[in-house]
Amino acid sequence: FYAVIDRRDFQLQFCSAGRLTAYYAAPQEALQILKSEHSPFGAQFNEKLSLAKLDLEAKARLCLVSEGVTEVLTNEDIAKIMTDKAK
Repeated sequence: FYAVIDRRDFQLQFCSAGRLTAYYAAPQEALQILKSEHSPFGAQFNEKLSLAKLDLEAKARLCLVSEGVTEVLTNEDIAKIMTDKAK
């Protein structure tokens, strides 16, 4: 996962290959899952990566998690954690 946040306009530009997942939680919005459709990097990797853009909102949260976390926690669990509603 590679990402750059432009602080001038709060735009996130990112691309991802592999098993790292990002979650974006903006106030009053549903959790967005920023997941790659590309295969993991490796000796046989021959795909062209694409760049995606996301306008970040004030007080929004971005969370990067490894495959191990997504194997243990559901998207709902992660949403609760990110919105301070964890028990």
